[in-house]
Amino acid sequence: MSLIRIITYQTYLLQQENYELKRFLKAVWVKTINFKSLTFRQEIVWTNKLKLVTGLAFAILIIEQIAFVNWLGSLGCILLLIKLPFLFLVFCLYLSLATLILKPLDIWQKNKIINSGTSKLVEWKKSNPNSKIIAIAGSYGKSSVKNALEIILGQKFKVLATTGNENTPIGISRMLNRGLNNNIEIVILELGEYKVGDIKEMCDFFQPDIGVITGINEAHLERMGGIENTIKSIFEPAESLPNRSKIYLNQDDKRVFENYQSFCNDLKIQFYSSINHPLSKGSNQNGLGDYQPTFNQNSLSYNGQITNGTETQNFELNMLAKYGLGLVDLGTQLGNELGMNLNEIANGIKEIKPVPHRLELIKGQNRTIVIDDSYNGNPEGVRAAIEVLSLFKKSKPQTTVIQSEAKDPLTIENTSQQESYPFPKGSNQYSLGGSKTTVYCTPGLVEIGESSQEVHYQLGKELASVVDILILVKNKNTESMAKGYGEIKPEGIIKYYESGPDLHAKFGEMLKGGEVILFQNDLTDNY
Repeated sequence: MSLIRIITYQTYLLQQENYELKRFLKAVWVKTINFKSLTFRQEIVWTNKLKLVTGLAFAILIIEQIAFVNWLGSLGCILLLIKLPFLFLVFCLYLSLATLILKPLDIWQKNKIINSGTSKLVEWKKSNPNSKIIAIAGSYGKSSVKNALEIILGQKFKVLATTGNENTPIGISRMLNRGLNNNIEIVILELGEYKVGDIKEMCDFFQPDIGVITGINEAHLERMGGIENTIKSIFEPAESLPNRSKIYLNQDDKRVFENYQSFCNDLKIQFYSSINHPLSKGSNQNGLGDYQPTFNQNSLSYNGQITNGTETQNFELNMLAKYGLGLVDLGTQLGNELGMNLNEIANGIKEIKPVPHRLELIKGQNRTIVIDDSYNGNPEGVRAAIEVLSLFKKSKPQTTVIQSEAKDPLTIENTSQQESYPFPKGSNQYSLGGSKTTVYCTPGLVEIGESSQEVHYQLGKELASVVDILILVKNKNTESMAKGYGEIKPEGIIKYYESGPDLHAKFGEMLKGGEVILFQNDLTDNY
């Protein structure tokens, strides 16, 4: 194992753990002291901060060794050569010391950026009194909601929204400094959380006018310290919104519905839903209303109607996941509230696509259908994946096709007649017909806390209803998932791999072609 690789990998882990030293040192112990495979699943982003921390760590190490040699002379040189490999192995300690030394500078720099962003936001609000700031919080679904609202509201308004991982005070402030101007009419903020108070801090900084709560589950439970803390944290926007402001709640989520009355008493509450809950219709029957959409297997889209209470408009949603209908319901209600017409809203709905790596349909080889859900790492994400896989477990053979990114000639089977139909180059179609062999690949979920094995056991039982082949990275969590799966479906196939890279490299050897393969939660290297 290269000593330089160990140093580089430890630096990489520091960034992955967001410079949280306790978690960083734990990750180093698991990954390097125990000599596990040092595989870089993502590239190091050499930010100015990481360059400064790494440079200072090397400077401390070099100065310390020079002092050591000066003290012991020639003996020190000999001892230095002997202990040099050990110094590389414990370079994490020098990185930690450098992080601590630079922390005051880091705090000063962050406060400077946040103050600049919040000041710019205050001036923008003064110049644009009719503008709106929408804050989105939840254990899951935040990015999907943010992207959908950005697209729908963007049909009428100039919208600025956070991108990528800009869900912290520093990330949001950088976005405001970069993109906010007087042409912007709506700002959409995704609020991340790792502990109680994170969301409230951001709401205090950025003063939202409208809140959205997407859902509550065990995601980040290890960091949050319990589900009660998670519930309190996710509802923190309700404490910061002005009285009588509107807050939109996902009625499909049990914990949101069971706890909202404890937090939202002084707000105007509006529910949204993907399954037509009665409360989501509202007093004026806006949103999806009574019109339950249907799934079109030919176009792989949902078709239905939206309403503003007096008129209706047809819409098409190009998503596999049924939770997308909740995005339609929310976007329609919020669009109606802000003065959009139904045609504008429907045009926006048609442009909605899955967030990359979240139930995203991509090109497969040998007639396979690949669904990339690698950025979904929570229990509700697994359940959404189960719902999507159920679309491919139809007993009656069909000759429907699906859209993909394919560019090469493909041969598509008609499962009822066992004939083949060559599509011309660039036709971008796959077969969806009949019941497919479904393959579910995962390293398991993380940050669920003490309930992790029980959660995985229950998810395994649920997966058994739609999954034929269960491919797992071996650990305690996936062993629990396999146990639940095997109890319900003893005839199912379970295959273990030692690591994520090992899974990706070898699992194709057992495939015959024509399968539906779903990848869930591609873990980062700190796990």
